[in-house]
Amino acid sequence: MSHPYSGDIVQSVHPEDPHLADGHVAEGSQLDGVYVFPAGLEQSRYWLLDQLAGASTASNMAVAFRLEGPIQDALAEKCVRALVERHEALRTTFRMIDGALSQIISEEPAYIFTVSDLRELPEAARQQRAEELIHEHSRIRIDLASGPAFFVHLIHLTETDHFLAFTVHHIACDGWSNGILVRDFAAFYAAAVQKREPALPELPFQFADFTVWQQSWLESEAAQAALAYWKEHIQREMPAIDLPTDFPRTAQKSAPGDIEGQLLPPALTARLKAYCRQHDATMHQVLLAAFEALISRYVGQQEFLLGSTIANRTQPGMENVIGRFAHPQVILADLRGNPSYRELLNRVIDWSAKSYAHQDLPFSRLTEEFQLDQAGATSQFLQVYFVYQKAFMQPQTAGELRIQPRPSVSGGVNFDMLVSIVERAEGPRLQIEYNTVFFRPERIRRLIEQYIRVLEAVMGDDALALSELPMLSSQEKAALDIAGTGPALITQEAEDQPALTSLAQYFDLHADARG
Repeated sequence: MSHPYSGDIVQSVHPEDPHLADGHVAEGSQLDGVYVFPAGLEQSRYWLLDQLAGASTASNMAVAFRLEGPIQDALAEKCVRALVERHEALRTTFRMIDGALSQIISEEPAYIFTVSDLRELPEAARQQRAEELIHEHSRIRIDLASGPAFFVHLIHLTETDHFLAFTVHHIACDGWSNGILVRDFAAFYAAAVQKREPALPELPFQFADFTVWQQSWLESEAAQAALAYWKEHIQREMPAIDLPTDFPRTAQKSAPGDIEGQLLPPALTARLKAYCRQHDATMHQVLLAAFEALISRYVGQQEFLLGSTIANRTQPGMENVIGRFAHPQVILADLRGNPSYRELLNRVIDWSAKSYAHQDLPFSRLTEEFQLDQAGATSQFLQVYFVYQKAFMQPQTAGELRIQPRPSVSGGVNFDMLVSIVERAEGPRLQIEYNTVFFRPERIRRLIEQYIRVLEAVMGDDALALSELPMLSSQEKAALDIAGTGPALITQEAEDQPALTSLAQYFDLHADARG
């Protein structure tokens, strides 16, 4: 195990050392068994969320894959063990030591590997049972203090048809890491079948080394400049998005979640890509501008904060390491003055350039500056997230075994909703992971339809003003006409105060009339 950035900060202690139990590690302790590092800022945030969440699994990251071809249980477990040996984040637990959260990295790999054989079930029942097992696996309660941190479930449907499910806590993993997990598993399995060494790059450091570097960087001039930028542009009193809900809001910070999604129409995707080339904009910027317009019309706010996620892998060597590198980044949406879509896109491009230059500052550092508790900060600042990204999880081949990513499942949420557009081989997939305590699936499906409608409209005419965006389908307009609050009234009020009229309120008021 190599820690090139750690210097003399590394301490080696034994898991059963009584000093760990009483929350103290003597300086320079040299017992064998585990290594102790300071926790990163994002790890501290997730640890606090976990302490407040009780039995919630809202911070689980669950992914699953379809396996086509023969697979041996023993070799699969051997590969899981190799994964945990390669990546320290998968064998890390957490303790409070001397008043600070610490990473406790075990030298011994710890994980849970289970196998379910559904081949004796009637063929028609296997797929449904497999889906049930995958969803159950996504809701495993992970004990951050005692571990293990990594759970794997192999499910056999036939001799050549299987599922492989991974569940790990967000404190140890991010979206990029999921791609590393499946790539490394495939490399280990191919090597095991062919009785050779895996073709994987050496890791120059581990995630714990990054946390030490990050602590040092936070004292640098660059970090202070980034903090000054965010303090200037994001104010403590800035409102979050006030989304209408189907059920009363509660103080609960973690909740069950679910996912709705669909592929963007191919013709729309082609127009979006052409528009990006024509206007020297990224797909993220074009999609984000349309989403800001949708939310502004939907909730009736001219300024609000959105959350996004920064991969935060800016240093060489980070691309192959599993760990919680990613952190939230704040997006300030400014739709004052009833801008056209083109004008709004220019604002998004300008904001993106400036914020990207200061992306290394962890969101947790900003919440410290505003004297917000880590758990409450995201609920006060960031309730809605928007993310555009390439698919981290790519199809893999391991000898005769083919590994295909499958749609995500939700282990739970710590937010209202996460809107993701992921570039896949079959095209961009728009999906919304949402809090099922607050929202019905019908509302989320309708929001997806409205977003696609806005994208279609602005690709046809980017001079459309915010108040002119077609939020309602022809059937919805007809329903509102019947109910006595037709689109003429909505349009007139929207022209007078474009971001102060919430179409969601009009729409919800006459839900029965829509049928």
